[in-house]
Amino acid sequence: MAPKIKILLLEPIFCEALIALKNQFEVFIEILPNKEKLIDVIKNKDILILRSRIKLDKEVILAAKNLKLVAMAGMGVDNICLDELKKREIAWFNVPSVSARDVAEFTLGMMFSLSRKICLADSLLRKNQWKKSELIGTSLEDKILGIVGYGEIGQKIGTLAKYLGMNVQVYTRNSQNKTFEPNLTLVSFSKLLKTSDIISIHVPLTEETRGMFSTTELEMMKETALLINTARGGIINEEDLYNALKNRTIGGAAVDVFENERQYSKLFELDNVIVTPHIAAMTQEAQEKIGVQIVEKITDFFGHNQ
Repeated sequence: MAPKIKILLLEPIFCEALIALKNQFEVFIEILPNKEKLIDVIKNKDILILRSRIKLDKEVILAAKNLKLVAMAGMGVDNICLDELKKREIAWFNVPSVSARDVAEFTLGMMFSLSRKICLADSLLRKNQWKKSELIGTSLEDKILGIVGYGEIGQKIGTLAKYLGMNVQVYTRNSQNKTFEPNLTLVSFSKLLKTSDIISIHVPLTEETRGMFSTTELEMMKETALLINTARGGIINEEDLYNALKNRTIGGAAVDVFENERQYSKLFELDNVIVTPHIAAMTQEAQEKIGVQIVEKITDFFGHNQ
């Protein structure tokens, strides 16, 4: 009997998906190992399952002598050296669409929380500080929402914002082969920065988008503008954002992703920023669907490659 295919699980997935994999494959679990440990445990594994917190660089991939498939349990693949996978003819897949609605809903929640100062109000009241006059918010109706990037998440944000009576404008580098909502305005990046009341980022982290928002861009925004990033850390220069928020160059920000996650950030010190630990896609429903797709795609891959 042929030996079982070995899977290395590096970040948690939905429990029922894990059970399904264990019924078909030999599963090894090593959650968030450091690089030295990862290089050691990866050597004889056929499949890797990871999310955004593990960096799969060239050195790690070279150590994986038997690797045949990399499964990303989410959208972004900026933490994986895809060129090296291609060079070694190692297959990979991600799960790009499953959590789009969940991220869109989370982004909408950030918009409400920022515009109505909900998190600040909660923080103050827990200290028995009833500062109603300092907590006057703004309505979302008739405000201009600028969406940077118009993939599936950006499209869903635009649809939800329209229901709220917002005016939606979009900057996208590639408008070909895309269907745009009625009454949606395509604008230049410069115009979006200058005219939007709220800006929401929905682009992948690439060499082109790294540092896309720095001091120059932040200073172009309205003093009352709100900036939301549920995409990837690194798209915003965090030092520049900290200075812009501290100096009130912009009104506020909501950040779900950081360039160095699981580390302290100076942004935590400010009262005009909402910070969350990369949870935009973390709903029970989305994680269950992602788990199902992971199992189906792995099973299908080995069904066609044996």
